[in-house]
Amino acid sequence: MLARLLSLVAFLITLSACSPTPSVEQKMAITSTDTTNTVVNQNIFKDDFGSKKKLYQEVFAPILDSTFYKTPQLFLQQLSTTYGQAYSKETSVLTFERQQILGLKDSIWFINCLSPTTNDCAYPMQQTQYLFDLKGHLLHQSQAAVASFIPAVLDSMPIFMTITHDCEGNGQHHFYIYQQGKLIDIFNVLMENTPKSYDTNPEGGGVFRKNHLETFVEDVNQDGFNDIVLRGKWLVLDNGKGRQYPVSRPFKAERVEYQFLYHPTKEVFLLTE
Repeated sequence: MLARLLSLVAFLITLSACSPTPSVEQKMAITSTDTTNTVVNQNIFKDDFGSKKKLYQEVFAPILDSTFYKTPQLFLQQLSTTYGQAYSKETSVLTFERQQILGLKDSIWFINCLSPTTNDCAYPMQQTQYLFDLKGHLLHQSQAAVASFIPAVLDSMPIFMTITHDCEGNGQHHFYIYQQGKLIDIFNVLMENTPKSYDTNPEGGGVFRKNHLETFVEDVNQDGFNDIVLRGKWLVLDNGKGRQYPVSRPFKAERVEYQFLYHPTKEVFLLTE
């Protein structure tokens, strides 16, 4: 009896040793599968990549018919329902037009909406921009104080420029082109390292004249390609000795300029030191 028991124990040990150990790839696959059980974020413009991708594949029918021209408020309501556009009786459409953008041969729809601020920012109104292709697919959405199309590259279609800012009144420029099915910011810098080019907050010791640096398109290095220059004045409102000055009569005005040179081989604009 004892011999049979010892034989059974030996068999079980051998069987356990022969069982395959999960590989690193298998463990990673299990971990990835588990993460799909998390709750889906209802705010589609945060970090829910799946919802974003699905939404950008949808066709926004009101951009293809005459809804905007017949009933503008219904158009805004549908923007609100589909893309989270802040909507109230004060919401309006500032711009509704066809545009061109570098990298895409077909034209696009550009919509710029004005609505009351829905967060705790001191700004009472905010602008929200939408870019759609001619099939009704959303290409881009942003909330920016300034949005326009500029002819940055010589003999080519324009680039989409926006100026965004936070609740403290600090912000920066962004320049977008269409590439590989989406809009990308062509400044070859990280978002947090982009030079500040918008400032309306005097608590930092000064503000930019006209709130932000102006955009200029110039061939700075004379290589035959246009470059982007951000240029303006920084109004110093503190003399360093505790005395404060108003924006209308600053302590002094300092010249500020950032040059982004175009590199045709990489098709990017690089900030020069």
